[in-house]
Amino acid sequence: FAAIYFNNDRDVYLTTSTGTPIWGPVTLPVGGISRTNAEIAASVTPSNYSYRPGDIMRYGATVDGTTDDYLAFSKALLSNGYVYSSKAGTCLIGTSIDMQTSTTLDLSGLKLIAKVQDWVSAGVVRAKSVDNVVIRGGWIDGQKASNSTGRVTGVDIRGATNVRVENVRVTNCPGLTSAGQHSGDGIYIGYDGSTVPENIVVSGCICDGNVRQGMSVVGVDGLTVTGSHFLGTTGSDPGAGIDLEADDVADTLRSITIAGNVFEGGYYGVIATTGAKHVAITGNTFRANRYHDV
Repeated sequence: FAAIYFNNDRDVYLTTSTGTPIWGPVTLPVGGISRTNAEIAASVTPSNYSYRPGDIMRYGATVDGTTDDYLAFSKALLSNGYVYSSKAGTCLIGTSIDMQTSTTLDLSGLKLIAKVQDWVSAGVVRAKSVDNVVIRGGWIDGQKASNSTGRVTGVDIRGATNVRVENVRVTNCPGLTSAGQHSGDGIYIGYDGSTVPENIVVSGCICDGNVRQGMSVVGVDGLTVTGSHFLGTTGSDPGAGIDLEADDVADTLRSITIAGNVFEGGYYGVIATTGAKHVAITGNTFRANRYHDV
């Protein structure tokens, strides 16, 4: 009969009855949860097996606000459908965290701060040509005060379908200029090449103190924005809470509902330019916008 043999180095072998190895060795982790099939398939090796799969702490996150935690998020999203942190705190991020198809990123208890650098309009969290994605909770900060020309976007949605952004706070995203040229959006929704995003929901979010827009929408087929606050957009080019503005008149920008939100302290509340079709703006509150509400 075959036997299982362990040595003092935590190596495990499958042997014959006479002790000849026929499989192995495989080194077992010290305590915790072994490497999962999904981690193996994604070529992801955990750093700390005492944390559960999907927890960014398992993949080397520090959550100390000074060490770049991008790689931990990336490994977690490549190998898990649900990603979160068991440790509350601040994560420095220096590269876009890319969502994968059929994943949920739960940022509850976390503040993500954008590394001081030129982001070239990239998002701290990005959903690019993926499907069935949820981004939930937490706080994303663009560090405008220390990176005034950094061209940061908080949440960047490009060519993705069936995306929900829920209860996320996005603040202080800078453009190239203080007026808001070239990025500086809390949330950006637009094309990935020729692929238009479809069925996007933004619910219960706060976009505060961003430079260009609380949210820019340059292409979408199906967008619902409810229960969100767009506050204190600082720029004037155009400086809206939400800007519905296609890059080209032939671009798709339709089937949009903006209901039950608060627009306060921007240059504009909502802008809907030529090309936006089937837009319903209803039941919103507008306060102290510097130029126009709608």
